[in-house]
Amino acid sequence: MPILGIIASAGKPRSVVTGGTLSSDASFFYRTFTGNGTLGVTGATLTADVLVVAGAGGGAGSDGSNWCGAGGGAGGLRAAISQLFSTGSYVITIGAGGAQEAVGNNSTIGTLAFSSSGGGYAATGNIGRPGGSGSGGSRHTSVSLPGGLGNIGSYTPSEGNNGGAGNGSNSGGGGGAGGVGTTGSGTTNPGGAGADTYNGINFSTWLTAAGAVALPSAGGEGAATTGGASGTAGGANTGKGGGGAQGDGTGLGGAGGSGIIIFRYLKTAV
Repeated sequence: MPILGIIASAGKPRSVVTGGTLSSDASFFYRTFTGNGTLGVTGATLTADVLVVAGAGGGAGSDGSNWCGAGGGAGGLRAAISQLFSTGSYVITIGAGGAQEAVGNNSTIGTLAFSSSGGGYAATGNIGRPGGSGSGGSRHTSVSLPGGLGNIGSYTPSEGNNGGAGNGSNSGGGGGAGGVGTTGSGTTNPGGAGADTYNGINFSTWLTAAGAVALPSAGGEGAATTGGASGTAGGANTGKGGGGAQGDGTGLGGAGGSGIIIFRYLKTAV
């Protein structure tokens, strides 16, 4: 008698997969990691699609003067179809978001090269910092500092976008988005918008099936000139950059959102 999950009725080896939070739709199983864990594959090599989002960078605070805080860069985003996972255990690391003016952390799958880089952080009075996506640049009165560069990894297509420069008239720059989202802006100070496609892969259905409905990897918003309010945090498992603090106050920059990793594989594979 065949062992359930190991040998199919026709004698074809099947994969047994463990780890993460299991969900499904009509055709696929999904294993979602919102925190560190282990993906286990036994029985047979697993062919899976994968989405990897890193932690985002923190936004810039205000120093009580006219500095307008910039938005942090989104965590880098990568996705791929039909990745082969040999039998064994894969340590999953979900990148934490950076605190105020701190870089986001990488999300990784064991020692595989397939990973995503943490978003760049925005610092008061500084140009934007590089990362999976770059942070925005600060603004002081009529001085506009440039945004940071995205895609710290050498990936094609890019895992992230550039941050926006500070706007000399009214705001700090917005952080860049991850994946094939958009570059941040310093004109109307939004962060770059996230996207639900990468390398021709539309993963919007993955997010719904896995219960991760937030559009991942948007850049943090640059702050307006006055008011002193603190920036908005990116949110757990979104890879969204932290927002900048408003000028003329001592508000804090928002923390970047943590990352997420989702595996998708056919029900017929197990």
